[in-house]
Amino acid sequence: MSEFLNLDLVRSLQILVEEGKFRSAADRLRVTPSALTQQVRRLEERVGVALVDRTSVPIGLTKEGSRFMVHASAALDEALFAVNANHRRTVRVGFIHGFTALEEKGLADALERISPETEVKPTQLGWDQQIEALLRGRVDASLARPPHTTTESIDRIEVHREARWVAVTSACHLASQEVVSVGELDGIPVVGGSHVGESWTKWWTIDPRPSGEPVVYGAMINTIEEGLAAVASQGNVMITSASVARKYRHDRVTFVRLGDATECVVELCTLAMDRRPQIRALREAARTVKPRGSRC
Repeated sequence: MSEFLNLDLVRSLQILVEEGKFRSAADRLRVTPSALTQQVRRLEERVGVALVDRTSVPIGLTKEGSRFMVHASAALDEALFAVNANHRRTVRVGFIHGFTALEEKGLADALERISPETEVKPTQLGWDQQIEALLRGRVDASLARPPHTTTESIDRIEVHREARWVAVTSACHLASQEVVSVGELDGIPVVGGSHVGESWTKWWTIDPRPSGEPVVYGAMINTIEEGLAAVASQGNVMITSASVARKYRHDRVTFVRLGDATECVVELCTLAMDRRPQIRALREAARTVKPRGSRC
């Protein structure tokens, strides 16, 4: 049996993971969905493991598939370099609402200096996808806010640190203050994250509270926009970051600095086993970006 890997099949798998659906991936590859299905099965038979989790939405890689693609996409990248002098290595970087760290903190500029042949492709993720998308192969790196669902086999580099702020309705008595304390939020319903781990919600809502008072939960949200709507219409408060306070505006919402809360951070997360040149360059660039707080 030949030990050579069919890179056309690897490319088909890569496109499938990027698109998340057989039909859209097939359209991009200009083949039928059934033909793409056969290609993926041939590759799985070749390597002897299931590479794709067909039950996930969007379609993603299995744990074995993720390990396989780290090495297989490196081979594909080098092959493209060999036949195309103008080819640029691409690194897909996931980010969530409010902060990307790419332009804001010079990460993209640092990467351009270190590896000009590497091109960044930003990919927006939901709060619950920060690490999952990395493990499933949808992104090559994630600019993620802890606490994470898992840190196993993940390389983490802190790239940003900032104060936490709180969004309150403009009619709230706290809206006129420059700084509020966590204790002043006791008894006011706070928005939590929907479809995210309990540790994430508890960290961002500061549960348990230093005072010992039970946290009162209000709306459960998926986006910053949903949170602002809950603050404006339901009188909830939303504990967030200085980046969000700087970027988002709402006629009936005021942002106030939360003076005694632990700072929040952003980390560049990559698979520890990933040694591709563009990932090594991205890590090196991240280490040159010194985390510094933002007081908005």
